[in-house]
Amino acid sequence: MWFVAFVASWLLSVAIGRMMAEDPHEQDDGGFLSNTRSTSSIVPLIYGRCRVGINIVYMASGGDDNDYLHIVGVLGEGPIHGIAREDGSTFTSVATQFPADNPPLLYLDGELWTSKWGTSFVYAEFFSGTPSQAVCTTLNAAMPEWTDTLRHTAGVYVRLKYDQDKFLTTPKITVTVDGLQLYNPTADATAYSDNFALMTYDLLTRPSTRGGLGLDAWHGPVPASPRVSVASIEAARAYCAAKGWTGGFVLADDVAFAEHLQTVLNCFRGEAIYSESQIKIKFRDTNHETPVLDITEADIVEDNGRTTLKIRPSADLFDLPNAVEATFFNADKKYVEDTYQKTDADALAIDGDLRKLTKHLPGLNTLEKLVPMANYYLERGRYGHIIEAGLADKYFALEASDLVTLTHSMPGWVDRLARVVSVGVGPGNVITVELLEENETLYDDAYNPSQISWFSTTLPDPSAPVPGVINASIAEDLFSTRLRSYTRLVVEFDPPAAYPWWAGAQVWVRIGTGAWVYMTVSRDGYLLEPVEEGQIYSIKLVSTNIWGAAETFDNALTLQCMVLGEDAFPSDISGMTAVANGDSVSIYATPLLDDNIEGYEVRFGSAWNGALFMSFNKAPSLRLNGVRPGMHTFWMAARNNAGNYSSAPVSATCRVFIPAGLTSAHSWSWDFTTGTFENTEHATYNSADVLKTLHVAASQGAAQFDDAIGGYDSAEGVFDGDTQQATVVSGRWTSPTYDMSALKVVRIWGDFLTILLAGSATWSGIFPNETETWEQANVQGKTWAQIFASSVAAQLQASLLYSENGTDWNRADRFEILCAEVYARYLAVEITITDPTTDTYLYLQELNMSAYTGPT
Repeated sequence: MWFVAFVASWLLSVAIGRMMAEDPHEQDDGGFLSNTRSTSSIVPLIYGRCRVGINIVYMASGGDDNDYLHIVGVLGEGPIHGIAREDGSTFTSVATQFPADNPPLLYLDGELWTSKWGTSFVYAEFFSGTPSQAVCTTLNAAMPEWTDTLRHTAGVYVRLKYDQDKFLTTPKITVTVDGLQLYNPTADATAYSDNFALMTYDLLTRPSTRGGLGLDAWHGPVPASPRVSVASIEAARAYCAAKGWTGGFVLADDVAFAEHLQTVLNCFRGEAIYSESQIKIKFRDTNHETPVLDITEADIVEDNGRTTLKIRPSADLFDLPNAVEATFFNADKKYVEDTYQKTDADALAIDGDLRKLTKHLPGLNTLEKLVPMANYYLERGRYGHIIEAGLADKYFALEASDLVTLTHSMPGWVDRLARVVSVGVGPGNVITVELLEENETLYDDAYNPSQISWFSTTLPDPSAPVPGVINASIAEDLFSTRLRSYTRLVVEFDPPAAYPWWAGAQVWVRIGTGAWVYMTVSRDGYLLEPVEEGQIYSIKLVSTNIWGAAETFDNALTLQCMVLGEDAFPSDISGMTAVANGDSVSIYATPLLDDNIEGYEVRFGSAWNGALFMSFNKAPSLRLNGVRPGMHTFWMAARNNAGNYSSAPVSATCRVFIPAGLTSAHSWSWDFTTGTFENTEHATYNSADVLKTLHVAASQGAAQFDDAIGGYDSAEGVFDGDTQQATVVSGRWTSPTYDMSALKVVRIWGDFLTILLAGSATWSGIFPNETETWEQANVQGKTWAQIFASSVAAQLQASLLYSENGTDWNRADRFEILCAEVYARYLAVEITITDPTTDTYLYLQELNMSAYTGPT
């Protein structure tokens, strides 16, 4: 019984080891839900409630039968509040087993841990990441090597019990977390919060070694001379609470601190400014702000009798967005990254093309919060003017983001709201300001843009159709670098005649039926390199003018080219050598110096077209050990990256002798009239017995012949259910068992003689469409032999099956060319034939087997 127990334990070890291996699916899931195994990963900052993956810092198997997998996963910086539960509450108990009732939201491969596994297979504990955090005693008891307390680091300990019906690989672990505890400087208290203003304060004050800027004391108390304005933080906190600007997200990217800070500020229209030796946090919302100053016409200075007031649109006419696309982590979809798009249909109809504004708002994790902010950014992008002016020195007190009013007769404005963008000092101590026009309707959470007035002019009409380019052409060009040729497309064109306002042509590229992709603006031509052979490339040239207008996209000139690329055949190999040394054969030839040589294919047989595929190597050399005795002919041809072979494959023949001291012990034949047939059958060719594949139609969804055989109705000659056009060109045959009457050491080989009947290189194969031309068939410059030769080899794979007792079988592969030396009594062979095309058959002639014995 100890042997059975050992085998069971060993099998569990193998299964656990397979679970511990890197899981390919982890590479497919990007963002914060992925699992990593890295000692250098950035420890994320988790704010508010969101779902995150783990960084696995410890993984080991244990248990009496080695059937437990222990995992320690880091969630982020600590201390965090806890794990969200099914009813929306928070599980805050550290170092405590997760309960099955109202469970904490821990997911295995996207499924709640209680839905499929439960406490019988999953055990988990939560660690908040406090400065005094103790080691996980549960893990330490099971695996004494684990002694790390992971202080200041929040994480989970998960123990999985192996069950082959539950786990095939390590599941991806994700957790819905209530994130960092935040300090409120006004209340002088630290607690969990999803308020964006308090998140901003945390970023500004947490140490730089832990993702912050390191201003003031982290988690208080507020110093006597704070570098962060507490009053501005409190005003922003109250505003976020009133508007509902709350949520959660993860900061884990390796970017500058300013980018992380801006990510938070974007979620409540916030702005950080430096004023009076402090960082102040401001927000934009006219419903919660009061103008700090009124600017009148008398306050604006003049220069040489002319006003310094300048007004221009906040965006170029042709840059006005008519759609906004916002990305966020959608709580209603388990916090996966989601996209919301809002399009102004009326503006799109007027503009004539889609102009999309993209915003990343990860913290606004419900549509209820996201949509009002997206409406604001789209309205803000389409509305307003930039105002520049020189002011009296009293306006030096203005700060960025301040709200002011402007009254001036030139634009006819009275108490027009505007926001300070920048303040500076110009010549003569004149205060220069830049303002952005504001409007209360921008902050009503709805999308209702103001009307835009349009004016006509007697100058050249910028909105008039832009003429297209002329004399355009596209051509394919081959160039070579380091024995590899590449293909590029050369596009040439001339500007439209008699149109001096032409600015250039936008170059757009489409591959196949894909989407158009903008590349650049050019005035004389374009080079696209490298391009993929066999693909159809479309180049669209959209004329533009100096006013930013563009030719209608659908009317613009389109050039198209199907890339042929390198279609030449490799040079012929000058010669080939095959030398036998005992039962080893060395095959080699002189390498070619052609471009694009992918490698050298070696086949085995009397002729190249009917020979069996042996190997494909980068170098023209191959060594085979244990080759069966007999006269053998090997073939070699170079193949380039276009799939073309050398026109004249070379061959070499050598004889492998029966090793000295061996005597014949057994010889027998299999004529394929019996045995186990899987998509194969016995047939005759020239009155001789042969084995061939069936080439039956594959059933819908059957990817391999193993699956297809079960659905094949031999009486009707079709598969059950719908059939596809594809066919199964691979089949397997297993011989009856041959009994040598006693256990013995024997060297065994078979003759494996084959015949190839090829039918794909026919007129119908070269011209499947009766209207196709020679040029479309791409056969220019090829010989008849090159056009109609069957270049792809059939494959025959043989394995020797041998057993001492007729029950427990072992196998030796590559038996079609190699011999095998085994200790056995019972013998059989398994043969797999793979034909290269549906109308090509590889026949295996009657198989003659030999078994020799000799001194041991």
